[in-house]
Amino acid sequence: MPPPPESGIPRGQTTPEGTHPMDYSKSGNPKGARSTLRGPDHAQKGAPKAVKPPRETQEQLLARMKAAAAAKKGDKA
Repeated sequence: MPPPPESGIPRGQTTPEGTHPMDYSKSGNPKGARSTLRGPDHAQKGAPKAVKPPRETQEQLLARMKAAAAAKKGDKA
């Protein structure tokens, strides 16, 4: 649709002199990096698997909890 004649813009031109049309590629959030390395605590591809400490058994957990409860009870008395 052409601009109205009283707008001061010539019919063949859609923007005033000296201005550029809107650059829509610059709008929106910046695109994130695609292949950045992760932090030092994250294993990279091909790295050896991390060795986790052995998991505590239920008997060990109960013994630790009972010892903590006994120590807490001994502090109050």
